[in-house]
Amino acid sequence: MRVEVCTCIYNEEFLLPYYLNHYQWVDRINILLDRDTNDNSLKVMQQWSNRIDIKVFPMKMENGFDNIFKIDKLNDLFRSISSEIVFMVDADEFILADREKVESVEDGVHAVYFAQIYRNISDIDLDIKNPSIYQRRHGVIDGLKPILVKNCKDVSWGVGCHECNQPVITKHMFKLAHWCMADPSFCIDRRMHRIARVSEADKERGFCVHLTSSTLESAIQECESHLNDERI
Repeated sequence: MRVEVCTCIYNEEFLLPYYLNHYQWVDRINILLDRDTNDNSLKVMQQWSNRIDIKVFPMKMENGFDNIFKIDKLNDLFRSISSEIVFMVDADEFILADREKVESVEDGVHAVYFAQIYRNISDIDLDIKNPSIYQRRHGVIDGLKPILVKNCKDVSWGVGCHECNQPVITKHMFKLAHWCMADPSFCIDRRMHRIARVSEADKERGFCVHLTSSTLESAIQECESHLNDERI
């Protein structure tokens, strides 16, 4: 039984080594690579190509980042895959599941717990000999995402893959760690780059409000607020 992953990449050289390492157990990683990527993302993928099967599909957004264009391309990519099991994830989304458990689920679309992962209260707790991003253990369950599909090809997702056109199974409920806030400096830099790329079309649709309403100061404040959040 083959397992594949689909994702879209734009300037993810920091996250890609963690992402590729985490999903080494799958048979192939399919990547829609945004042609505006200007960091070392492609180089990182090439360095990992001897350890995991990575297939890259270049993609060009003509007028800035467009959520509708992106999800249409992801849906097309999903429909082109013949493997029995497919995950639809972002570069900062790490599904916590082993292959045996994934292969044992019934046919259909499965939801996973979506948990926002934040930094430790104190970095003194971190082991400096190991990557810090894997040691972030404080987080908040932030909903469900229907992103695990087994033997079900008539699936289309909406923006962000938070919903789809098929009934969603919530029986197994794997967990997904969303790492975007795990490293404050990385999070802030990543958000500022994405704010600059939001297309006029997305602004008119009301998408990316969390980005367009952000400033450097508010991003820093959000990171700092997690230190005293009772839920974390």
